[in-house]
Amino acid sequence: MSFRLRIVFMTTALITLLFSVGGAVLIHTTFLASIEKEEQAAVDDSQFLLKILQVVGEDGEWFGEKEMVSLIQNMDLQESMDCLVLTQEENVIYRYQRKENLIDQMTLNLEPEERQVLITFFSVDDTEKFLQTTTRVMLNGKIYYLNIGRNLTPIYEVRQEQIGVFRRTFWVLLVLGAALSWLLAAVLTRPLRSLTKASREIGGGNLKYRSNITSDDEIGTLSEEFDKMADQLEDHICLLQEAAEQKEQFMGAFTHELKTPMTSIIGYADLLRTQKLTPEDEEDALDYIFSEAKRLENLSLKMLDLFVADKKELVMKECSPAELVEYVARHLQPVYEKKSIFIQTDTVPGKCLIEPDLFQTLLINLLDNAKKSMEQGGMIFVSMRMTEQGCVLKVKDQGKGIPKEAMKHITEAFYRADKARARSEGSAGLGLALCEKIVQLHRGRMTFESEEGRGTEVTVELCAEGGEKQ
Repeated sequence: MSFRLRIVFMTTALITLLFSVGGAVLIHTTFLASIEKEEQAAVDDSQFLLKILQVVGEDGEWFGEKEMVSLIQNMDLQESMDCLVLTQEENVIYRYQRKENLIDQMTLNLEPEERQVLITFFSVDDTEKFLQTTTRVMLNGKIYYLNIGRNLTPIYEVRQEQIGVFRRTFWVLLVLGAALSWLLAAVLTRPLRSLTKASREIGGGNLKYRSNITSDDEIGTLSEEFDKMADQLEDHICLLQEAAEQKEQFMGAFTHELKTPMTSIIGYADLLRTQKLTPEDEEDALDYIFSEAKRLENLSLKMLDLFVADKKELVMKECSPAELVEYVARHLQPVYEKKSIFIQTDTVPGKCLIEPDLFQTLLINLLDNAKKSMEQGGMIFVSMRMTEQGCVLKVKDQGKGIPKEAMKHITEAFYRADKARARSEGSAGLGLALCEKIVQLHRGRMTFESEEGRGTEVTVELCAEGGEKQ
């Protein structure tokens, strides 16, 4: 059963219950009030007649049964009663009835106490209802019983009419209530239908669809939270799609990087195996095999560093970044001088929480990238400053610079702005990807400023938040 039908059913059931109980209580209360009113009127008439008979009977013995009957007849009580029976023991002294068989249905052997009015009920043919009052009269030493009957049928007829009106009104109100409940349910469930449609659209792949329900009630709050959830879901799906695309690009690039040197190695090895070459050609072939093998070795080491950096549990240590910079620069300087490249450092003493091995790997890769961009030699400037959160490292070279169209791709794995030069130097295009991963592990950021022909400056901000101090 749908929620709308449940609302209609429950509302209709509630209307039925409340109206039925309310109507039944009202009719029954009115009926009982009318019966009580008739009972009180009958008691008053009986007591009035009893008092008259007692007062007159006290005047003397002259007041006998004939005088009693005459007095009752002269009091003209027929308007307020439908039957009257005066008895003495089992003898009927006087009887009056508006229609036949009324007195036959009365109970005449009742014996109430003195000054007591006994009330009973009787019916005729199960269609007419009567109220009977029985009182006791003591005159001239004899006990008389006065039985009076009053017709209650009009009260019962009024109740039946009320029940009929109630039933007709009930069915009209039930139909109207069901119709109004249906309209009310349609209005109340409209936001739920919008939410259902939104969930169906999102489930079908339309991640940009939103419910856009604006209200101040609980459904409005639910809609707002649903749309927030949809926004987060869309963001996560986009991230997953981007990750899948990056993984696909990574695997494609990695396969290509492996295929090229392996093809060359296999080709030259087969040439050396199957043909007799001159010493010069044989030396060239061996040199090419060696260079391609070194490139594969470099590729595997970079991949290993990238994998280890991604999986490594980072444990921060309180170290001096200035000392690490000076250490790396001092050990790389002899190698760089062979290509007329000199490293100039400018550091500020201080300590912060970093991972020293990853920090050195980061600096070595940045220096290596700077070296590869300087074919004619030059200067590499390395500066390091302390901050409240950690440190800021800058590496500036005098190389070729990075083209604008390549800036947004330089941290992607296997991406190389100058593919020909990178291959000749054995580059796998993983250095800056590794740097980016190290910076992320230190909760920092890395930015690039470059101009073609004038060099590149890399700024790395490292923050030790989340690290574990040893």
